[in-house]
Amino acid sequence: MNSPKATPCPDVSGSSRAATASEAPVLYWAAVIYGDDDPHGVAADALVAQCCARLQRQGWRVAGLLQERVPRPGGGKPAMRLHDLGSGTRICISQDLGPHSHACSLNPAALAQASAVLRQALHEGADVVLTNRFGEQEACGAGFVAELVALAQAGVAVLTVAAQRHAPAWRHFTGGVGLELAPTPAALDGWCAQLLSPRERV
Repeated sequence: MNSPKATPCPDVSGSSRAATASEAPVLYWAAVIYGDDDPHGVAADALVAQCCARLQRQGWRVAGLLQERVPRPGGGKPAMRLHDLGSGTRICISQDLGPHSHACSLNPAALAQASAVLRQALHEGADVVLTNRFGEQEACGAGFVAELVALAQAGVAVLTVAAQRHAPAWRHFTGGVGLELAPTPAALDGWCAQLLSPRERV
């Protein structure tokens, strides 16, 4: 079954206009856009992990959340974990609803814990913050949108991963400023070079 296309959704305040970062100074924002050949973005996640590790080796303060899919012994939907790049903690954001369930398995309490990681990264002055996804929730003005807007307002570089179907929502959210990167090492290397040029570590 084909995944549904993202549609505009009201934000949590009830406004018909979803929250966006388009009026904030969005600097060095990029989304790695994956297509149908990488249905869950696993390959894109691996590339992003390598990019973040490289920036850390170069002395950048990199924080945020990397998404991981972990097969369940009994089958069914893989568990979805978020790796906190700062502490190394792994937060399981999915619930085991059984091998035959097709319901949304996201765990609200775990998502709240994950959002705190992004707020802490902003508070501690990270140079680059990784958000695991710009996905269905963010496209609808929910999910980690509040944290993304706060990062935009602070001028923090942000890297995320998004499915091709959410690319239009990403453009809207960033006011057309956010980059859309191909899921290739060369594209991520180019983004890193843009970061290093004006903001090189001393």
